[in-house]
Amino acid sequence: MKAIRKKLLRKEKILNLSSFEKREIFKNILFEWGYKKELTREKLSEMEEILTKEGKVEIKKDLFFISRRKDLLFMKKKPDFEIILKEGEIKIDKFGEIIVKKDKKEGFLPEEIIGKAKLRLRKKGDIIEIREGKRLKLKKFFEDKKIPFYLRDYLLLLEYKGKIIWVEGFEPFLKGRDIKIEVLKWK
Repeated sequence: MKAIRKKLLRKEKILNLSSFEKREIFKNILFEWGYKKELTREKLSEMEEILTKEGKVEIKKDLFFISRRKDLLFMKKKPDFEIILKEGEIKIDKFGEIIVKKDKKEGFLPEEIIGKAKLRLRKKGDIIEIREGKRLKLKKFFEDKKIPFYLRDYLLLLEYKGKIIWVEGFEPFLKGRDIKIEVLKWK
């Protein structure tokens, strides 16, 4: 599964390069993603200026360059969507494709959620119910699992009855044996 939602670089590997080399690396990444017209000398200068501190440069409305602690990051803006869960292939515009199927052998969610649960990305204040009556903020869950900050907004979530019941890559919080969700590809 190839994700081009982000590109991470370590600052230590970039800081000692010449200005020309830094800009060439930035240009190559942006060209690879199809951002040729947006690249100006001013944008490259802004990107180079924030290398030694923390900051963010908007390259285009949907693409940012972020300098944070030890990392440099090119990130695409997360799309905003809420899709009612249905059986079959689901294409999520500017995000990816998933398939939802009934699978009694490998299923991990109950069938009752079809047509009721929503696929979406993280929102501020999201809550998960780990066990009956035991709630936890999604942010705390991500911190406990040591999920990097740049991935947290891009993991698929499944919301059912106002609570998050599944986070992409983890066991569901609402157990079942009927439904399996498979991420086919990210865009």
